[in-house]
Amino acid sequence: MKEEIKIIPKKEMPSMRRKINALARASYPDFVLWENATLQYWDKIYSDFIDYQIIFYAGQKLAAIVNSIPVFVPDKTISLPDEGWDWALATGCNQHDEKIKPNTLIGLSIVVAPEMRGAGLGKLCLLEFKNLAKRKNLKKAYIPVRPTKKADFPKIPFGKYINKKADGKYLDPWLNLHYRSGGKFIGICRKSMRTETDIKTWESWTGKKFAKSGKYEIKGALSKIIINKKNDKGIYLEPNVWIEHTV
Repeated sequence: MKEEIKIIPKKEMPSMRRKINALARASYPDFVLWENATLQYWDKIYSDFIDYQIIFYAGQKLAAIVNSIPVFVPDKTISLPDEGWDWALATGCNQHDEKIKPNTLIGLSIVVAPEMRGAGLGKLCLLEFKNLAKRKNLKKAYIPVRPTKKADFPKIPFGKYINKKADGKYLDPWLNLHYRSGGKFIGICRKSMRTETDIKTWESWTGKKFAKSGKYEIKGALSKIIINKKNDKGIYLEPNVWIEHTV
């Protein structure tokens, strides 16, 4: 990296929100940004949980964003919820309101600016995520990982896509980085993000017309959306991969 990478102090984050939001919007499909739990809880990330957000700058440019939230997970928990990302965000917010002491850090999003990709910043983001868990004295760290390239392979079933190839690597570069960084596969969370809205909105997001009920492939999605014409609803359930990182 040519320019020095620095983490900005949390007091500067509010003034950076416009740039932060713009990078996030450019990194995800519209239907993910309008995901149900996002609309209800996301603003609390930069108020109640500002200590758990990491913003990287390279010179004067926004380079990367790491969003996370602390939760309490019972020590003897073997598996994590199928609702993945939604569960983490809602649980973290609700437990905070109930003043439940957390013991676990959940990563919600890691976004690297396009011009900074391929320079090792993704690895640095994961390292700082784990360091944050240590600083906060949290025992465990998990991420419901969104495989970045799965949308490019809509015909490959999710379970097959995330499996190791014959050469020992994974088809998805983001999964590869997690495992190279010490991540451990915990399981698939098949309902990690839920977006449910009317068909007209889905048509505006996708540029497609849904003439009848059924399952449809759409650009940027990791699974098919389910269209119900009778109820005027389209539902998207995004699968992610639960990965544990050692603190």
